[in-house]
Amino acid sequence: MESLPPPAVRVWKVSGDEVATLSAEDALDLSNVRSLKRYLAREHGLPGFCQRLLQNGLELEDHAVVDFPSEPQLVMVQSHVVSPAKEWQLANSFHSRDLQQAESILGEPCDLRSVLRPILSNAAAAGHTEAVDLLLFANPRPGLNSLGTSLHAASEGGCVDVVRLLLRARADKDALISGKTPLSKSAGRGRMEVLSLLLEAGADMEKGSPLCSACASGVAEAVRMLLSAGADARTRAADGPPVYIAADRGDIDILKLVLEARANANDTSGEDTPLYRASFRGYAVTVRLLLEAMATVDTLVQGKTPLAAASGRGHSKTVRLLLKAKADKDTSSPLCSAIRNEHGEVVSELLTASANMEDAATGETPLGLAAGRGMAAMVRMLLQARADINKAAEGAEAPLCKACAGGHADVVRLLLEAGADRTVGSPLCSVCDEGHTEIVQLLLTARADKDACNADGRTPLWLASRFDFPDVVRLLLSAQADPNFVVRLDLWISGQERKTRVQAE
Repeated sequence: MESLPPPAVRVWKVSGDEVATLSAEDALDLSNVRSLKRYLAREHGLPGFCQRLLQNGLELEDHAVVDFPSEPQLVMVQSHVVSPAKEWQLANSFHSRDLQQAESILGEPCDLRSVLRPILSNAAAAGHTEAVDLLLFANPRPGLNSLGTSLHAASEGGCVDVVRLLLRARADKDALISGKTPLSKSAGRGRMEVLSLLLEAGADMEKGSPLCSACASGVAEAVRMLLSAGADARTRAADGPPVYIAADRGDIDILKLVLEARANANDTSGEDTPLYRASFRGYAVTVRLLLEAMATVDTLVQGKTPLAAASGRGHSKTVRLLLKAKADKDTSSPLCSAIRNEHGEVVSELLTASANMEDAATGETPLGLAAGRGMAAMVRMLLQARADINKAAEGAEAPLCKACAGGHADVVRLLLEAGADRTVGSPLCSVCDEGHTEIVQLLLTARADKDACNADGRTPLWLASRFDFPDVVRLLLSAQADPNFVVRLDLWISGQERKTRVQAE
């Protein structure tokens, strides 16, 4: 049986207990006594400035060469607590990168537990590799909190050499701070070398949602690396799963990556779906990719379909894609949504697709909506599409009355020319209490009933007189309106009373 080669270096305590054994291969990295101390600090947690190595009873200087084979003795000296003045001096020396002064303070040696965490974290964040190396030599086991905070800072800053040092010092590669790990910090910042290093070190790809962080920051290269390393494309963070985050950003490259990795195109963020979010934002290419990935086209989000969301925002390309995918043209009334926001191109697309001319939820008609808001172009389109010119929602006025009440003369003219029924409601009453002379003239020319009462029994002449519109009064009298409005009102009231009695009987 082949015997093992003798160790190159064996370190003993004065008591005779063995501290460490280094093979010839391990000893290749030992250039001097300081490097041996660094090895003992890193591998055995022995503070470097507290170590004293003796050979034949004499202390070995840091710059001395280590002979092979050798068996030095190790003596550990006691560290002392630093004074507040020394703490400030030490922190300032690291801040100014005066490592010579820092080493002279650390070499006394001193207990760093009270000051190490902020100094180490700041040095790590700044990518000051020599400072981190010196601090870890002085205190190789600074505690998980100090190491974790520092690893976070270095990972976020992309300080590869510092990350490597901290990992060798046994920093927790999966430490959570504010819901993030070093891996998610590096992924979100696009620190590819650090990301690769942490993955090689076996960092957890689910904890802290690094894939979602990369998606939210739009770092496609990081997404690709994480997926290649086996990250689950169906994971989720507070913002939702990767597919939703990519859809919300309209990030085509990342969306393709996660869909290729078998992400669910219908995976939700709360009630929201990727397709709804992309439709709402008008990301047409994103919508197409989701539809190709079999996203459900009519899922309701807060009572609206993706088509209604896109219609209300005027995203005509998205509307065309959804209509081509057989989206429901009627639920949540995408046509009314488009009209409310004056998106003519979308209205045209929906009318071409034969969208319903009535809001199923409210009964409101697109024509009544457009007429009441004075949207002449919309009214013209709806009339050309053969919208019911007299239809009104239950308890609402007809389109003509709405246009009159709003003082929209151009819309009134369009409706009258298209044959709107002047006897539905009381269009003259709708306009006389506002004094819209031009519309009164249009209605009289179209032979609207000049004496028709409104729901309160008032005639157009009574309203014009009550609100002091002499020009309107003059027009009505010229058209032979009945000035005996009191009789008319009394007749209406008695008629209402008679109707009430009949219903009661």
